[in-house]
Amino acid sequence: MISSPATQRLKLLQDAQEHLLRGRLPTAWNILDRALRSTPGDAAILSLMAQIQRQRGDLPLSEKLARMAIAAHPEDGQGHLALGHTLAKQGRSSEAEKCWQQAAILDPTNPEPHLSMAQLAEQEKRYIEAESAADRALSLKPDHLQATMIRARCDAMRNQPDQGAKRLLKLSTASMLPAQRVDYYFELGHLQQDARRYQQAFESYSEANRLQHLTAQPSESPRAEQLIPQLAQWSAALPPPNPTPIAAPGKQPVFIMGYPRSGFTLLSQMLAAHPRLVVMSGYRLPSSLVERLAPHSYPSGLAQLDPPTLAAMRQLYFKHVQRIIGALPAPATLVDMHPLHILDLPMIQRLFPHAAIIHLTRHPMDAALQCFIRHTHAHDPATVMVRSLHEAVALYVAMMNLLNASLRLQPATLHTLRYESIVENMPMAVQTLLTRLNIPWDDAIHRYRGVPMRRLFNAQGSLPEAPPLHSRQVALWPVFHSYLRPFIPLLDPYAHYLGFTKPSTVAPRR
Repeated sequence: MISSPATQRLKLLQDAQEHLLRGRLPTAWNILDRALRSTPGDAAILSLMAQIQRQRGDLPLSEKLARMAIAAHPEDGQGHLALGHTLAKQGRSSEAEKCWQQAAILDPTNPEPHLSMAQLAEQEKRYIEAESAADRALSLKPDHLQATMIRARCDAMRNQPDQGAKRLLKLSTASMLPAQRVDYYFELGHLQQDARRYQQAFESYSEANRLQHLTAQPSESPRAEQLIPQLAQWSAALPPPNPTPIAAPGKQPVFIMGYPRSGFTLLSQMLAAHPRLVVMSGYRLPSSLVERLAPHSYPSGLAQLDPPTLAAMRQLYFKHVQRIIGALPAPATLVDMHPLHILDLPMIQRLFPHAAIIHLTRHPMDAALQCFIRHTHAHDPATVMVRSLHEAVALYVAMMNLLNASLRLQPATLHTLRYESIVENMPMAVQTLLTRLNIPWDDAIHRYRGVPMRRLFNAQGSLPEAPPLHSRQVALWPVFHSYLRPFIPLLDPYAHYLGFTKPSTVAPRR
């Protein structure tokens, strides 16, 4: 049976929305582009295309598509809704709210304009307005997940996280999309954690990670289950040290690496605020570098590289950089940061033996815990999916083993920066790092939340929200002591090595 054009259009829209929700932007764009050829000027299609370009960071194109949707169907609220999101992303909050108010007038039964106003108000810390807007959305759709989560977070801001958790528990997960269930359980876990219901929180986080693993696609964020054996294999196959490392010509990049959830988003925006630094965040070394080792494998094949091949590989690296950031200004220093650069460290040491290496650290127990309790978004290449706390700990051990083995074989100019130091005294921690890199302090770092996009290139396409500096996530692990206790013998040596308090000496906190 041949379906009607309207049915085909609806199916394409649903498919595109599912891909969009999973972070598969190119696939969603191709579906919508095909649909638009059949129904030119379709406001719903143009609005979704505007959303994709907004997530990619192309705000001018996103605004153009949204205005095309409005011009084609001015009586349809979807174009106004999409334009509001793009204007909000540009920092034009008052214009965005006017668009959403118009969308609500045009479609008074749609909760989404009210949800958008609630999200903006929450982002701007206008919590009373966020509550009101979320309540309006819930009056139209009582089981609206995002509106309920905003309302629950507002409860937590009133020091009533228990009330927020109860709101979420009233929702049925049966009607939620798989990705929405993942969001739900992570949010529920955070509220239960704030309410000091740690057993319930741990159970929610466990379910969130289980569902996330089941719904993830192979092309999405790296999985710990794949990385752990790879790290162990590479640690055993490192090449012998290079007795006469040849210095790379020109200014050397700065490479930053470490365990995921150790403050990479925060540090990337702080460093990119400095006028003499350009930051690439979330990009691995190009695969063409490993291909140059053929017929040998990585990392053992690094021992076979001669000076001309190394020079050619350095050119490949800088072409990779140029494709991402364009021409690097002459006085600027390139900062290339990715947690999984630990896997790339043997290659980095051969190509740039005198480059500064920054190891971004966090207390091992907190690092593993954060990887377990934080949502790994499918389109974020700089995070790693774990199925359990045990897997998060195993990943930490495997990454540290490769890091230490690489440094034993080929010493590097290594600097360590603690996440805890940034939170406790940001100016001192960052200034100490800059001094080691022979870069003067600049007061622009204090304004890192307004970092220019031209100095920060993020693999997600859009600039992630800079997390606030607070101590709530520092030394969190003692409240989950009973769940982490089996891993203390594994992580004790690393805590001691990095200068942190050994977990075996810390009493549980309730």
